Amino acid sequence: MDTSSVPGLELIQIADAVAREKSIDRDEVITAMEEAIQKAGRSKYGQEHDIRAMIDRKTGTISLERWTEVVEEVEDDATQMSIDEGKKHQIELGAFLREPLPPIEFGRIAAQTAKQVISQKVRDAERARQYSEYKDRVGEIVVGTIKRAESYSITVDLGRAEGVIRREEMIPRENLRQGDRIRAFILDVREEVRGPQIFLSRAANEFMAKLFTQEVPEIYDGIIEIKAVAREPGSRAKISVLSRDTSIDPVGACVGLRGSRVQAVVGELQVAYEKYSKVAKDFNITMVQLAQSFVNSRPFVTSNIIGATTMDQLKENVESINIDFTDEMMDRVNEIHNNNPNPSP
Repeated sequence: MDTSSVPGLELIQIADAVAREKSIDRDEVITAMEEAIQKAGRSKYGQEHDIRAMIDRKTGTISLERWTEVVEEVEDDATQMSIDEGKKHQIELGAFLREPLPPIEFGRIAAQTAKQVISQKVRDAERARQYSEYKDRVGEIVVGTIKRAESYSITVDLGRAEGVIRREEMIPRENLRQGDRIRAFILDVREEVRGPQIFLSRAANEFMAKLFTQEVPEIYDGIIEIKAVAREPGSRAKISVLSRDTSIDPVGACVGLRGSRVQAVVGELQVAYEKYSKVAKDFNITMVQLAQSFVNSRPFVTSNIIGATTMDQLKENVESINIDFTDEMMDRVNEIHNNNPNPSP
């Protein structure tokens, strides 16, 4: 292929198309083309020469030149010339003599090499764009489509990049398949040899906190604060919330009318709620805590989480919430039940 045989405007259109497809700057694509042509030019005219290719950004016209610098002391005859030689060409010290070269014709090998150079440069630009876009988004929730699901990791297509959920950041026993749309928490973004790696999590405590921040306007506005989060991913979870406005019930605000606000979170996790207390430092989920919450004027909260509307139903749901109980814990639940056999909202 002769470099002069490609119409300039067509070259620019190709660069525009690649830039749009890869979401990178058009100038980076054109620079990659220039480097590919330069490499082919040096293969033809000699690697020792300083061969440079330029593509006009408006017309797409390709020019190939050999550059020779004017120096005081010549160390490389292929790329340098003396001051006296420069004067013959009316070129000052430090300037370059630019000699136009005829268009080169790409053979099969040269064309393949040029393609590899362009592809590599475009990949590098794409990776740099991905890292720049996501490095400041750590701590956010993103939505993506599962591209590949394996036992040790899940690859998520985020549209302009890909993220990875490692095994330890998955929710145990969660059945995710290729094509499923999921939400995940950006845990870390690192620049590695193979390109930027976006690490996601569905098991992190921060994931649940961010889900509530998205679903509850009072949390987003700072009126309600999430004080603590405890999770056993795939089994149980609990958040403690505090209202800065005494007129707003933090638990009721999180649940919403008939559980409307919490449904999106419940779809991702199983959550229990409690008001924040500076005295309560232990956030492990136990049946005693759930039962106590039930009788402390919060039956609708427990009902939304484990489907119980009476204390008897609450006791029957022990197995369904997968918690191990000691005799002491069960005695405490029975004591609460006996003192409050029919709690009312």
